[in-house]
Amino acid sequence: MFKTRTFKVVAVSSLILGTATSTAMAVPVCQGITQKSEEKTLVAQLVDEDTNLKFEARGCYRTKSTRVICDVLITNLGNTRPKIRFAATDTYKPLTNAIDSSGTVYATNELSAGGSTTKSWVDLNFAPGIPTKVSFIFEIPVQVKELTALDVGYLQWINSSQTIPKQIALSKIGTIGAKPNAVSTVNRGNNSNCTCPPSSTPPRRKAQIK
Repeated sequence: MFKTRTFKVVAVSSLILGTATSTAMAVPVCQGITQKSEEKTLVAQLVDEDTNLKFEARGCYRTKSTRVICDVLITNLGNTRPKIRFAATDTYKPLTNAIDSSGTVYATNELSAGGSTTKSWVDLNFAPGIPTKVSFIFEIPVQVKELTALDVGYLQWINSSQTIPKQIALSKIGTIGAKPNAVSTVNRGNNSNCTCPPSSTPPRRKAQIK
């Protein structure tokens, strides 16, 4: 049974995976998301000026009746290697949310990057100029055919012990498609330094800091 709430929408890489458990649920979308019909503040791709990371929505598709995967391509346009944490557990908010055309918001309950999938978190150090795909996984009812936005949540590492919670909203997601037949050729990044536990030119703007 889906835990959902309905809201009006107003508003590579070194890899480390954490282990934890999480349940899928819908949560309120952040105030930075604005309904497309009212204000065109959401576009298909945005750049976080603080990290020089470009976020580009690459569509969503079903792999099972209620399992939906949304791909986001992230490219470092700068010269440094920003470290970013994406999460699928409330321990490391903000989570990434998918928003359907009725305004219902679904929180990611799993994510995939660098060829590994986790229900907890993943840290990525983005090498300059190398596109990296991060996939966010949701439980969305089969009746939902279209998504209006992805509100990508992440933590930006400032130093070894301090992070800043941020969100950047991508729109024009469109129809939820069928599972692709071909394997994507998108560069997943260099994981030669991967450490994993056994169980596991667009407009530029600042990402919203929660």
